[in-house]
Amino acid sequence: MKPHHSLQQRIDRQLLKLTLAGSTLATVVLALVVCGLQMASALRLANDQAQAVERDLLEEITSGRPLSQVQRRLQIAASAQRLALAAVVNQQGVVMASSDNAIVGRRLSRGQLGPMNDWAWDAIWPCLPSPQSWWQHPRCQPPFSRTVGPWPLVGGERLVSVARTPLALAEPPGLQEGGLLITSLDLRPALRQAAMAGGLIVLAGLMLLVITSGGLVLVVRGQLMRQLVRLARTDTLTGLLNRDAWIETMDQWLPRQQQAQRPVVVAIAGVDRFKDLNAHHGYLTGDRVLAQLGGTLRGALRAGELVARLSGDQFGITLLGGGEQGDRLRELCGGVAQQPLRLDTNQETPITLSIGMACSSGPAAYRLDALLAQADRNLREAKRQGGNQVVNQ
Repeated sequence: MKPHHSLQQRIDRQLLKLTLAGSTLATVVLALVVCGLQMASALRLANDQAQAVERDLLEEITSGRPLSQVQRRLQIAASAQRLALAAVVNQQGVVMASSDNAIVGRRLSRGQLGPMNDWAWDAIWPCLPSPQSWWQHPRCQPPFSRTVGPWPLVGGERLVSVARTPLALAEPPGLQEGGLLITSLDLRPALRQAAMAGGLIVLAGLMLLVITSGGLVLVVRGQLMRQLVRLARTDTLTGLLNRDAWIETMDQWLPRQQQAQRPVVVAIAGVDRFKDLNAHHGYLTGDRVLAQLGGTLRGALRAGELVARLSGDQFGITLLGGGEQGDRLRELCGGVAQQPLRLDTNQETPITLSIGMACSSGPAAYRLDALLAQADRNLREAKRQGGNQVVNQ
C-alpha cells in the first residue's frame, strides 16, 4: 500500500522543490550574466593590452633602430606580454623580425600563423606582394583586432591584431617602405582568471541566494504553515475536519488502536431527506442545519474520538469501543430529533439522522476502506428503512 504523507509533509516537500527550482534557475541566470560580464571585461583589458604592446612595437620599428634590436624587443614583448606571436613583415612578404626565430627571413605563410583561422589569413594575404601596392589593395583590411579560437563569440584563445606601418630601420640601409605588424596575444590566462573570478562571484551569490531563500521558506513555514494546515484540514461551514484530514488522521489512528487491542467503531451519519429540505427551504437553511449538526456531533464525542464532515450532508464518526457504542449513536439520533431547526418564519423543521456503523470486531477489522464500505452500506439500509435509526449489520 502506498504510504500516505501528511499535509504538512506534502507542503514541506513542495516548498523544498520550489526553493531548489528557484535557486537553480537564479544560479544559472546569475552564472551566465556574471561570466558574460567577466569575459567581456577580460577581452576589453586584453584589447587595451594589445594596443599598448602594438604602440610600443610600432615605435621600435619606426625609430631607425637596428633590426637585431627590434628582433630582441619582439622576443622580450612576447615573453612579458604572453604574446603567441609578434612579427614584422615587409612589402615583399618576408618576415624581417619575429618573436619566433624560426620564421625570420622566410616568406610569411598560413602555417606560420598557426592560431589564426581562415578569415584572419584572408584579411592578411592581400597585403602581401601583388601586382598592386599592398597599401592600396582593396582587399587589404588592416588594421583589425579580433579574437580567434574554438569559441570566438564567447572568447577565443587569442587576440590577433594586424596593423599597417612604415618601416624605418637602421638596417638594411635605406629601408623605408611599408610593412605589417602582426601580434597574437594569448588570452587563455586572462580568461582563466576571469572564469575563476566569475566562479567566486557566482558561488558567493549562490550562498547568499540559498541563505535568503532558506530563510524566506523558514519564515513562511513558521508564520503561515499552521494557518495553511488548519484551513486545508477544516470544513469551513461546520468547523469540523474535512474528509481528507479525517482519512489522513484515521490512517495513523487505527494502527495505534489495533496495536493496543482497543475496539473501535466507524460510523457514517446522514441527514434524512436533506435534498427535500434544501428544495423547500433553500440552501441557506440547509447550511444552518449542517452547522447546527456539526456542533451537536462535536459535543457528543469523548476524548480520543473523531468527527468530520465527509461531503454534503454526510459526517464521519469514529468512536472508541465495540458494538455497545450503537446505544450512544441511537441516543445521538434521538437528541438530534429533539432539536428541530427554527426557520426565519418562526416555524420549526424537524431534523433526523440515519447512521450506518461498522465495528473493528467484525469482518472489516481495522482496515479503513473496509470499515467505510460497511458503514456506507449500513447507512443506505438505515435510510431505506425510513431513517432516524442506527444500522449495524
